[in-house]
Amino acid sequence: MLSAVDLIQKGILKNKTYHDICEDIKKIVYSNYLHFNDKEVKKIGDYGRFFPEIVKNPLKYIQQ
Repeated sequence: MLSAVDLIQKGILKNKTYHDICEDIKKIVYSNYLHFNDKEVKKIGDYGRFFPEIVKNPLKYIQQ
């Protein structure tokens, strides 16, 4: 599996800089995990792709 850095170094991602990759990763993290902003707090079970799965079946993901 190639990382984004590998793809840039191999010339496959020609229109991306290392800074662009960092910004893309930040957007991905925010869109999946950050469930609040200055104006609202969303229910954690309704936001992103990560938390709803845990809320639906916590025993699968959380060790007692």
